[in-house]
Formats: sequence, structure tokens, C-alpha cells
Amino acid sequence: MQFTTDGHKMYLSVAEDAFAGDIDFAQLIKVYGPTPVGDHRYSPAECVGTQKHAVTECLDKKHVSTSYVDVKRCLR
Repeated sequence: MQFTTDGHKMYLSVAEDAFAGDIDFAQLIKVYGPTPVGDHRYSPAECVGTQKHAVTECLDKKHVSTSYVDVKRCLR
């Protein structure tokens, strides 16, 4: 199974505890632009991109996404 989360560090230990290393795991980290100023200072910063970080080696990076669920098995 391939599993993707956002960049919250807590997910690193949770994934290991839940799946005991039997999972292909990645984190999709959003990159934000500058914090708005002036009248827009309470608006969220704009997401300007993402970074894909493989936590395990056997990973298909084209499927790294937090937008869908798809179960696949990587042959080891």
C-alpha cells in the first residue's frame, strides 16, 4: 500500500506504529508564498507549490497525493 500525508511530523511515527514498516510512505509538503500584509494580513498565504518527500524507498512518486485513495502493492 502507498500512503501519503501532509508534512506534519507526527505522521512519521504514527505510520510506523500503524503499519510496522509494511507500507510505502511519502509526505506531500505545501510551499507557501509570503504572508499577506496590510488589509489582507488575516488572509492565508498562497500555496505556490508542493514538495514530495519519500519516507520509504519503494515508492511511485507520480501517485504521491493527499487528494485520493488508491491501494497498490510494490513488489519488493
